[in-house]
Amino acid sequence: MDGVVYQEAVALTLSQRNIHLENVDKLGEAEALRGLADVLWLQDEGSQAVTPFSKALQISTEIGNKKGKAHALLDLAQVHRHQRDYGQAIASFSEAASIRKEIGDSRGAASALWSLEEAHRLQGEYNQALESHSEALQVRTDIGDGKGTADSWSVLANVRRD
Repeated sequence: MDGVVYQEAVALTLSQRNIHLENVDKLGEAEALRGLADVLWLQDEGSQAVTPFSKALQISTEIGNKKGKAHALLDLAQVHRHQRDYGQAIASFSEAASIRKEIGDSRGAASALWSLEEAHRLQGEYNQALESHSEALQVRTDIGDGKGTADSWSVLANVRRD
């Protein structure tokens, strides 16, 4: 993304957020903050993306938007993983997986568990990685996700070799 397009994207997202603030639209505000954080993330400014992702998490929690909360947690976890802060990434991926299970989003739970496995593996916690991955494999099998199941078996074989 070139500098001019980036500047325009940031300006538009901030403008969107201000509109939601004026209308006391907390859900819209949280979504606008996540959009701003996404733009910052795409510009490889992960450390700056933490603040709007965290604010989106706070708002989603306050208004009881579990889906938004899980999404913000996943976004934060990705930033933490990228920054090699695996402890924070693990905590966020774990909480997001729990929320996704709670709201009946099995595919989202499997995806969060898959990411949780990777964070554990990068941390050198191979037993926890196997546990998370096995759980993701079970969820994918239960929902009939053939490709996800096949991918899980392939990765599981690689984890066991490590």
